[in-house]
Amino acid sequence: MPVLPAAGPGPRGLGGCARAGRLMNGDAASTPAQGLPPDLAASLPWPPLDEPVATEGFWFHWGSSLLELALLLMLLFWMVGAWGRLSRLRTGVAQAWGQLDDVLMRRAAALDMLIAAVRDVLLHEAGSLQALEQAQAHQREAALAVRIRPHAAEAVQAWAAAEREMASPLARLQALLEQHAEVDDREDAMRARIQLEELNGQVGFGRQTFNQAVQAYNDALTEFPTRLLVPLFRLSPGATV
Repeated sequence: MPVLPAAGPGPRGLGGCARAGRLMNGDAASTPAQGLPPDLAASLPWPPLDEPVATEGFWFHWGSSLLELALLLMLLFWMVGAWGRLSRLRTGVAQAWGQLDDVLMRRAAALDMLIAAVRDVLLHEAGSLQALEQAQAHQREAALAVRIRPHAAEAVQAWAAAEREMASPLARLQALLEQHAEVDDREDAMRARIQLEELNGQVGFGRQTFNQAVQAYNDALTEFPTRLLVPLFRLSPGATV
């Protein structure tokens, strides 16, 4: 029977031990692709073991991206809060006009009652009464436009102009009533005159409240970050009266 030679440190065994030693000792020439065909080894994604993995640029890139994302989210939260504030201020403008409009309607009713009560006394001033009625109709039409769009500056300015046009014929009526003392003997005429005087004072107070609401809204449009929303939603400042 042939006797097999004992395993010894032959060339193959020595070569294997040497390679294992180099791998264990972290030989710079060893790579995960060692032993593979050159074409296949070159196509693998891992770098050679003798080349350090670049992690500094990776973390810097992600850190800057996270910072940009945090700033973007912060700006987004600010803009959401700013829109909420603008919404409240716009609601305040609409509510202020609603209160003023209610007074204007009651003033119109009192004025209609007064004109009806003195029409027979002022037959010779029918033109003055007609001018007052036309001015009031124009004013009510303009007020209705503001009710629909209380933030539109052109609508508010149109109402303010109509209110000024109404002042002259209304003052003319007051002067005519002072010249006719017999009007004071009519209960309906006196009641209408008293209501008209009270409501005129309330109109002044309502205009002041509306102007304050509009001014607060206009100021908010110029502040940061709410001013960023102005071009985005095509917002424009309101007009005072």
